[in-house]
Amino acid sequence: MSDYFEELGHEPTGPQGANDLARNLKRLQVLAIMNGIDMEIEVPEASKRAILELPVHEIVKSEEDGDLECSVCKEPAEEGQKYRILPCKHEFHEECILLWLKKTNSLSPVSL
Repeated sequence: MSDYFEELGHEPTGPQGANDLARNLKRLQVLAIMNGIDMEIEVPEASKRAILELPVHEIVKSEEDGDLECSVCKEPAEEGQKYRILPCKHEFHEECILLWLKKTNSLSPVSL
């Protein structure tokens, strides 16, 4: 496996992995400052109106045995459940994604 990492120019994380990650983060921050990039940009909150206007998909019997599952709670889709569809086209249980968006602002759990 070490050959794989060497080809990519990376080393597998070992005992010093956390130190290496911290050092690389510091390097990225210095490069960002030198290039005028603000690393502290916050993601804007999803507006309540935008959240309420997300399209709703109600699961029908024929979809019940498919591979659709909520990425927040990991439960499979069942007939009659309502899923909300985000602009990235990922679907989630309505109650799961509404709570997720309330707590995390506007990031899709899958598109992170």
